[in-house]
Amino acid sequence: PPRNVQRPPKRALSPTASSSRASPPPPPTQQAAKPPGPLKKLPLDFEPKLAIPWANNHVLVCINTDYGPGDPALLGPEHVYTCDDGNWGWHDPGRQPQPLDPAALYLAFTPTPDAADSAMTRLPQFREPRKEDTVPGVNKKGRAQENVFLSCDEVHKEREEEFRRLEYLLRAAVGLFHDAMAKTKHDKATVQHRVATEIRPPYAAASIMKRSWGTLHWAGLRSWPDYMVCARTNQRSSAFVTAYIDFMAAFLPKEYAKSLRRLIPRSAKTSRRGVIVSGEQINIYLRFLVHIGAPVYALVDRDEYYVPDGILRDHMPPRCSVVPSVPFSDIRQRDLPLSWYAPQGIDWRHIELIAFHGISIPGSAMRMSDRKEADLARMQGKAKGA
Repeated sequence: PPRNVQRPPKRALSPTASSSRASPPPPPTQQAAKPPGPLKKLPLDFEPKLAIPWANNHVLVCINTDYGPGDPALLGPEHVYTCDDGNWGWHDPGRQPQPLDPAALYLAFTPTPDAADSAMTRLPQFREPRKEDTVPGVNKKGRAQENVFLSCDEVHKEREEEFRRLEYLLRAAVGLFHDAMAKTKHDKATVQHRVATEIRPPYAAASIMKRSWGTLHWAGLRSWPDYMVCARTNQRSSAFVTAYIDFMAAFLPKEYAKSLRRLIPRSAKTSRRGVIVSGEQINIYLRFLVHIGAPVYALVDRDEYYVPDGILRDHMPPRCSVVPSVPFSDIRQRDLPLSWYAPQGIDWRHIELIAFHGISIPGSAMRMSDRKEADLARMQGKAKGA
């Protein structure tokens, strides 16, 4: 059996429940003592109505949203696992707000259900994969292989229509963005100019979206856990591409945004994931994100910022299951790219980077299946001989 295989805990965890058992977070780096004086207020034109206590005397102030997540850092990197619905629980970058990446600021608009038990979870883009959506593979002799899973024609076509629509809208959004930036003058001191120069289209997510769609129907995945991982990867990457399109519809100048909205078909209303800003990001991006209607979470030190006690509340459960799944986490033969699986032993602040860009973790205990390793060795051999 493989060594160093991470197994999830046998029951659901929450940041509050596990904080007494998890090792405490490392102490903050030594900083110069803050000069005495009044506490700062967030740069807002209104008073926030919700805040959640986080670790190390920090508070997460929730703006443009009524959802208040708990602190995933209290669980520790050893508790990043796949749950029984195929998502990553407290750490899922498709459902839970993540620290702001200026190059992917649009991920604040990632569509998500408003709760794990919401009716939104039955929408196609969030629906839990089912074995009824698959057909068994067929061997060279035409015999059914019950342990090989392929998406059925109906699901395959539904996913194809979705990813082709998103590819078309992504090209349109990128084209309108470049056209608008070439013809619109921005003061270089404005946050709009800064966002326009920093942002990058989600090409990696679009590639993962297309590859996972094909894998579900043609690769012949040899286990149900691998099929579940692939299906959730397809949903997550599709949501990231959708976020870019919806962000551009809110960010572009009026006439360009209007042109893009005409192309976007009407769909069921969903919640938005949001992003977490902290430190200097609060002064740079907070007002901008609030202005365009994005859910935004300001992580502040209570010794630096004023937060009224009256808005403090307990954290809310994640927007997906937190019940750990051994079959979905402890997969012996992984037939998919390793970056598609829940990352092991990594700080939660870097999980979005792996899922969004498809970056594998150097030195990870996870390994590919024997078949994938043989395929890789064969491809490398051909490359050397070319």
